[in-house]
Amino acid sequence: MKRSLFILCVNCLTAIVTLSGCSTLQFTEQETCSNHPFIRSPIESYLSQRFPKGAPVRVGVVPFTAPANVAASSDEMPGLGNEIAWRLKNELLASGAFPIVQLLNRQEWPGQREEFRSGNFDSIGMAKAAGFDLVLVGAVENFTSLDSLSIQTKLIEVESGITVWNGRSLVHSNHIDREKTPLSSWFIGRNPSSLPTGSLMDELAHCILEGMLSDEPAPY
Repeated sequence: MKRSLFILCVNCLTAIVTLSGCSTLQFTEQETCSNHPFIRSPIESYLSQRFPKGAPVRVGVVPFTAPANVAASSDEMPGLGNEIAWRLKNELLASGAFPIVQLLNRQEWPGQREEFRSGNFDSIGMAKAAGFDLVLVGAVENFTSLDSLSIQTKLIEVESGITVWNGRSLVHSNHIDREKTPLSSWFIGRNPSSLPTGSLMDELAHCILEGMLSDEPAPY
């Protein structure tokens, strides 16, 4: 009897340890970042060549264009493009690479996505009129899954129209993958409102900055 109880206790402890290990593996939420630059000039050297040392270089961030189902609809519902722009503005300021970074108060306008592909003349003109030296524009790409976000961004010098950075940034979360595992299904509901939208946007903003400030040359 005692031997049976001992074996039972050992089995129970083994199961607990196994489940604990699984929960550590399955419940660790992670986001991954990848950048594909099309144009990338080293920011620090570019600014030193184009602007006097210590000049208060001003960067204007235009709210990004986004798919219609997540675009801005009112001041109370600013939309995904605006949310990412706000987060990226904060990332740019925190990096110390740019002395002044402000969000240009311009909601999404008709033709903004087409303009992003064909010259960004309205954005450049708006930034120039507001006294900015650089303007950052972006287009959130259509969703291919609920656990990833991708965006193409450009950093443009206003006076010359030179594109300093143009690249595609992608972040992916294992949030949905974890929900699909048998163990996690006991603990995590499949409620879309629980998706890590905030953490994905934060990671995407950090990912864009990481790609923008990298000194690695863009691939041919």
